[in-house]
Amino acid sequence: MIGFFTLVEREYYRFARLAGQTIAPPVITTLLFVVIFGYSLGQGIQKISGFPYILYILPGLAGMGVITNSYSNSSTSLFMARIDRSIENILVAPLSPMKIVLAFVLGGVTRGALVGGVTLLVAVFLTHLPVHHFFLMLFLLVILSVTFSSLGIISALWAEDWDHLATFTNFVITPLVGLIPDGYA
Repeated sequence: MIGFFTLVEREYYRFARLAGQTIAPPVITTLLFVVIFGYSLGQGIQKISGFPYILYILPGLAGMGVITNSYSNSSTSLFMARIDRSIENILVAPLSPMKIVLAFVLGGVTRGALVGGVTLLVAVFLTHLPVHHFFLMLFLLVILSVTFSSLGIISALWAEDWDHLATFTNFVITPLVGLIPDGYA
């Protein structure tokens, strides 16, 4: 288990040491969406399904952050390991394939859940977003993270160059993000 926890720690440390590039930008992007669309456009839209427009779009924006960050963390980490050939060191370590995949998935889940959690925390303070079902929200954030972190691993194994990762992002991830219903939480 030491090797597994070391790989999980490596995945966490990979994005945590660059939090200004991995955590802050998605939160700032969501805040810009809130300011631009929520407050300016939201004044012209009275209510959607009984909710003010700003409260209606926030869960979808948090979900978008979870999806994109979970996917990008696992896909870039594994793809970079393939490119710089450090994956060979991981493969010869006494770790089962399941532990290796689980470590990459946990790295993506951690980053995705952290971005989604920080986004929702900021939203609660800025807009007084009510959270009625905290554990259901947490469950949905984790399920989204696991799903798209796993898709990131699949795409990193499939990709032969950076363009393939971008193709998967542009033609699979981006359209799927559009299917997240706003107000899902």
